Formats: sequence, C-alpha cells, structure tokens
Amino acid sequence: MFIDLDSFKNINDTIGHEMGDTVLQRVAEQLSVSVRRGDTVCRFGGDGFTVIFPNITHREDLIEAVERIMSTLKKPFTVNQQLIEITASIGIAMYPQDGKKAEELLKNADLAMYVSKERGRNRYIFFLLHGIAKNLRTNHSPPSPLPLKRGRGALSLLPTPSEPGH
Repeated sequence: MFIDLDSFKNINDTIGHEMGDTVLQRVAEQLSVSVRRGDTVCRFGGDGFTVIFPNITHREDLIEAVERIMSTLKKPFTVNQQLIEITASIGIAMYPQDGKKAEELLKNADLAMYVSKERGRNRYIFFLLHGIAKNLRTNHSPPSPLPLKRGRGALSLLPTPSEPGH
C-alpha cells in the first residue's frame, strides 16, 4: 500500500518545514498504532508512506485495515497549538495479482495512489480492481508510462488518449 498525504505542501507553507516534519512524525505514529503487530509502516520519502501487510490475503480484510488507517488519519491533532487535519490518498497493490516482486507491487500501488488523487483525494484505489492494469495492458505500455505533469511542487496524472471519458 502506498499512502500520500493530501495537500501536505499547504501544511509546510502555512506552519513551516520544521513543523511539517513534526506533522510527519505524528502521522507515522498514527499509522503505526493503526496497524497490526507484524505489519510494516515506513516513510517512503517526502510525505509518502508505505504499509506492508504480510498476512492479509483477502481483499475484505485489507479494506478493513485501510479504512482503519483512513479513519485514524482523519482525526485532527495539534502541533504547537496548531490544529492539523490530514487526509490521504492511498493506492493498493496485492500479491500476487498485482505483482510478484516488491518493486512491482510498490510501483503499481504508487500508480493506484495517483489515480486516487486524480479521482478526488481522500480515498483508496486498488490497482487491479479499478482498471489501471487493464488500461496499461491495452496500451501495450510498461507499467509506469502514465504521463505526469510537474508544477508548483505537485505531480498530477494526465489522462491518456486511450482512457474513455477524459
């Protein structure tokens, strides 16, 4: 699972980078207490985190875990008397249907996370179930060619011509 904090740049711009680092530490603590013993939470650079659930094989159990994480992250907290409210966009890739190697699972979860942001943020998307894999296979493209636009410290997913309705 790949987690990216929504609009985190606004937090850094509003309360400063030092306080932003404190917010990231608090988010890491929240994530750590919302998972089971044996699950792994790690920061994956910037405002991104990954969570690995080694013993979840059923989608329903994973949905329960993801909803617990989202619920935990939505709870406001204070940092130096400043109320902080966080939401997250989450991309999920499951073994073995979304990849057999760790790198492939991370890449596919990352792609799903960007689709989650494009679809309105504050949600989770499964890589396989939301047609991401199908769209990539239809285009005969490798699993990372979705065009990204960089600007003002953010990345946004650009629709590809083969995606209907865009």
